[in-house]
Amino acid sequence: MKQGIGLSGALFLVFLVLKLAEIGQVATWSWWWVTCPLWIGLAIAIVFLVIALLIASVASAGKPKNYAPRESKFQKRLREAQEARKAQR
Repeated sequence: MKQGIGLSGALFLVFLVLKLAEIGQVATWSWWWVTCPLWIGLAIAIVFLVIALLIASVASAGKPKNYAPRESKFQKRLREAQEARKAQR
């Protein structure tokens, strides 16, 4: 398991100290930009999720609505065995 605050946490602490001490250009930044290192990872993850969902929807767009995958030989034998077992009862 990862320990420590990491790069984004350290960057946030630097920005926070600079903002509160009113040092340099960071003093004029909005609080959104000061806290940016905390939420930017989540924003990137959401972008990747949206891209993955778009790719999945485009990939499934070519399939007909009533698409059913073909039954494999194993699935067919399993279904037949289950039907035979039901017939014996």
